[in-house]
Amino acid sequence: MKKLATEQIVSEEETRFPQEPLWSDTIDVIQKLATKDVVISSSQDIGKLLRFNSIETRQRYGNAIYNRLFARDIRIGNTIIEVYKTYQNIDLVITLWRCLYFSVEPIIAQTYLDIIWPREPGTIITTGDIKNYIRSTWKEYGVKILQRINMSLTQSGVIRKQGKEYVITGFANLETAFLILLHLYMVKDKNTTTISIVSIENHRFWKFLGYRSFEHVKVGLRKAEQAGWLTRYSKIDQLEQITTKYNLEELIHLKPIL
Repeated sequence: MKKLATEQIVSEEETRFPQEPLWSDTIDVIQKLATKDVVISSSQDIGKLLRFNSIETRQRYGNAIYNRLFARDIRIGNTIIEVYKTYQNIDLVITLWRCLYFSVEPIIAQTYLDIIWPREPGTIITTGDIKNYIRSTWKEYGVKILQRINMSLTQSGVIRKQGKEYVITGFANLETAFLILLHLYMVKDKNTTTISIVSIENHRFWKFLGYRSFEHVKVGLRKAEQAGWLTRYSKIDQLEQITTKYNLEELIHLKPIL
């Protein structure tokens, strides 16, 4: 898998306070990078790909997108770009980016896990519910954090506006994205890795992806085993585990679809 970026330094403050989500601009950058044979070495390289006329805006937004795609974990950008190159499926990229976005924005992730994920899809969450949570949990950041959280939750698609309230969104057809993310987060360079089911359940990425029940995750793992993308799903006494067959680069190259 070709490395598209080299710089990996990000400040503690950037890790905490969420930048603007820039959802559609990030997806556009991913598509452009997947079709250009370039090395991204700094946020300025990302800024050049953005649609804005203002140099200052391109620099600011380029920095935010670069930090999310490459600076915090270089594998995030490299993986999602390779996925788009291989699959040419923007819906899959958007599904992956929802999870990866939460993984690099800790305040947004915690808000999602605390007040969005526990609620059933189709249920209502009011503006007051979100405001009260933010006031009690993130009050040190002031009013600006409310706007950033609302923008992030709506642009990522986990809630949608309905009048003055919001509806919790549900997601389907997550198995392919889950398999890719499993290999990103839990499989190292070698092909064969044994992973306990408990360790998968304890990881947050499946919740970020949109699964509400871990039983559905286990169904997806069985499906991946039956399709030949995992070596085995086994249960010995009380220990459930999977054994992988490919590393991440090999898996994406083979283009599994579940």
